[in-house]
Amino acid sequence: MNTKKRFLKLYESTINRFTNGGFLTGDVVKLKPNAFRHKSFGDNSEIKDQIKAIMSSDLHLRVTNVKNAYPAVMGAGNTDYINPEGRMVDIAQEIAPGRYYNTITVPGEVLERVTDGDATNSLPSIPNSFKKPDPSQIKPTEVKNDQHNLLNKNVKIPSVDAKSTTSMYLPNR
Repeated sequence: MNTKKRFLKLYESTINRFTNGGFLTGDVVKLKPNAFRHKSFGDNSEIKDQIKAIMSSDLHLRVTNVKNAYPAVMGAGNTDYINPEGRMVDIAQEIAPGRYYNTITVPGEVLERVTDGDATNSLPSIPNSFKKPDPSQIKPTEVKNDQHNLLNKNVKIPSVDAKSTTSMYLPNR
């Protein structure tokens, strides 16, 4: 790949991040501790309850859309460079890679972007709710000598004559 094109792609995504209030679609985010007390939610208890439920879950939150709180109508001009308070962000819980549910729209100022060191393409850790105990880890127990063991003796296993069994499948010649 041409290095000029690679640089251009990185440069453009950086510009887009800072013209969209700091968020891009696909970013892993978390809600700030008092997000449900934000003035834009007012007295809407349903939204506050949903935000509390999302905050109590350990599932990752992904940005699914970034939009203006006040969209441009009738050719009002470029709305890319408005402040983050003017951005509404759709977030959803990620239940599998690329599979989202429980989508909600919140103001961008109640969100924080989550990065694990590498800001370009770091993958988030696996949530604890997805981790299950490994069934292959069996605690060893001592086998007791009983009738099911061979007791270190040769046991004759009854068998059928090989000629009689193959004659059923092969034609006689």
